[in-house]
Amino acid sequence: MVPIWLYNQTLALLSIGGQILLAAFALAWFWPGGREKFLRPLARYGLVFAFLVALGGTVGSLFYSNVIGYVPCELCWYQRIFLYSVTVILGLALWRRDKHIAPYAITLGAIGSAIAIYHIFLQWGGSPFIPCDTAGSCSQRLVFEFGYISIPVMSLTGFLLVMAAAWTFHKLARD
Repeated sequence: MVPIWLYNQTLALLSIGGQILLAAFALAWFWPGGREKFLRPLARYGLVFAFLVALGGTVGSLFYSNVIGYVPCELCWYQRIFLYSVTVILGLALWRRDKHIAPYAITLGAIGSAIAIYHIFLQWGGSPFIPCDTAGSCSQRLVFEFGYISIPVMSLTGFLLVMAAAWTFHKLARD
């Protein structure tokens, strides 16, 4: 069995890689010629990438709760609802070759991102305006790597990657 600290650091490094990738997406999107030179060639794989990110997040969340034994708080459950949904929807879209699914993935990702941002806000000491009543407190950090990577930060990174990949596919690959 992999030690928990190694699992946490591996996922944290993947999150940092995802954040770097998000910065590159944004830079390429707004850089003159970046869309055509960098994003358009990758856009046709956007749904595949979004699905793999969502699937990785799903497996990661299940590993944390079912193998390591972390009890998900209420906000974690809400994020899981949107993550698991986007995983199934993207998987079905790939299987059926449905190229019109991106707006649904973007919407689910946006809602999941909003919940993750609120969860991060609570973990950094913000006052709750929506109660969290489960056994695991929403402000508790079960993972905290590199001074800022927690489970909600991993979740937010995943949702933003799904949205960026789906958006790029929607705007550039369907032409």
